[in-house]
Amino acid sequence: MHRGYVLALAGWLNVAFAALYAGLSVLGAPTYHAFGGGLGSILHVHPGHLMPPALILCMAVAMAVFPWYAFAGAGFLRRPPLLRTGLAAIATIYTVRGLSLFPELAKYYGGWDTAVPRTLVFSLSCLTTGALYLVGTVLLWPRLKTQ
Repeated sequence: MHRGYVLALAGWLNVAFAALYAGLSVLGAPTYHAFGGGLGSILHVHPGHLMPPALILCMAVAMAVFPWYAFAGAGFLRRPPLLRTGLAAIATIYTVRGLSLFPELAKYYGGWDTAVPRTLVFSLSCLTTGALYLVGTVLLWPRLKTQ
């Protein structure tokens, strides 16, 4: 199997995240709560108040740029600026976010009222995506410098 497919898989997961966040920015307050938006973001959703959807849309745009780095690292797209640095940063962002899975699991199995199953799913998906970026970047590191 071509080593670049690990990064390509990470890129496709990122495409799905970007689409999810773009949808959230359009659908508004009910989806913020359903997908785990904090109380602060829900309270700021008033008719005509643009901050929550604008913030979520900015996150969607950032997540739409991440796949470019994954697909370029895999050799399928043109090289973006700072490819190795970008891939390392993206891997770090997702992995650090995903590491919150372990305290959430402790809360969930400890019977705490604050444990919410959807946060487990989001943390696991971030940890998986981060691991794919990390493994794919490490596998291709020497080639990424000269690409």
